[in-house]
Amino acid sequence: MKKDYLNYLLLILILYLIMRLPLILTSMLGINDMYLSTKAFSYSDSLFLIALLYYAYRVSSKIRLRIKKRQYIFISILIVFLTNGFDTNYLEEHYYFSDPILACNYSTLCEIRSTMIFIEGDYAIFPDESNYIEYYPHLKKGWKIDNTLYKQSFYAKHDKFELKIYKVGSKYFVYLLMNEIMPIDNIVDNSDKDFVALKGGYYSFSISDRFGKLIDSIEDYKISINGEEIEIKKV
Repeated sequence: MKKDYLNYLLLILILYLIMRLPLILTSMLGINDMYLSTKAFSYSDSLFLIALLYYAYRVSSKIRLRIKKRQYIFISILIVFLTNGFDTNYLEEHYYFSDPILACNYSTLCEIRSTMIFIEGDYAIFPDESNYIEYYPHLKKGWKIDNTLYKQSFYAKHDKFELKIYKVGSKYFVYLLMNEIMPIDNIVDNSDKDFVALKGGYYSFSISDRFGKLIDSIEDYKISINGEEIEIKKV
């Protein structure tokens, strides 16, 4: 009977570790070109730990195990707790993607974000119709998500367009939302960059009424439409 309990316990542990092993290995080694949702593991981990602790308690209370076998159980429980440390948050710290769209798929905020995307250099920015954006930096290993929404810092409003400015890393993202289709040349600012049409993330088509650009500073930044300067306000 004592061997049966111990064998069942070890079998459960082995099966659990087999389930977790791919996640542990990929988190240690880093991954590329991979879409993997690990939300379910956080719930299964909690249920498994509760069941395992209860099981170990029942076994140790009903059967007088030798010290050596009891050590096996506590070591097994310790291993499970350590393994549980490789959860979603830990994995996200070690996941890198060769494409920002793949990173978008993995992000836990993907459900509340549109698929519009702006890419320039080492920045991939996902704006939507709200006052928030996400942006992913490109590091040595690839694109990295941070699952953070960034609120706009400045804005300007006109009958024909709306302007939102966000702090992203060491730069500022200038996001232009047209209220009507018109030539982008009608809108002029004092930066040395042109506005670029955003893309539809999954299909990479240009969006005709959404534009963006990255600038180094917003100090003395000005924007005008048909010669009329628009006031920029701080949020």
